[in-house]
Amino acid sequence: MDQDRRMETIMKEAKTILSKGLLAVLGSGGAFVYIKFIKPKQSAKVSAEPDDYAFEDEEEYINEDYPEPEETEETK
Repeated sequence: MDQDRRMETIMKEAKTILSKGLLAVLGSGGAFVYIKFIKPKQSAKVSAEPDDYAFEDEEEYINEDYPEPEETEETK
């Protein structure tokens, strides 16, 4: 009788482990399909070329990290 209870407990644990493993495999497969196939289709409409966009302020920005080149006789 004691062996029957042990076997039942082992079988329940095995079923639990197998069901959790199956859920993990299905979940990771679904995430793979979403990332590889569904998500890129949504971002295909976005252009990587900055010239394709019309920015409102087209003024030139000053980069203060680099000093402006000083005028020399060659550049005059």
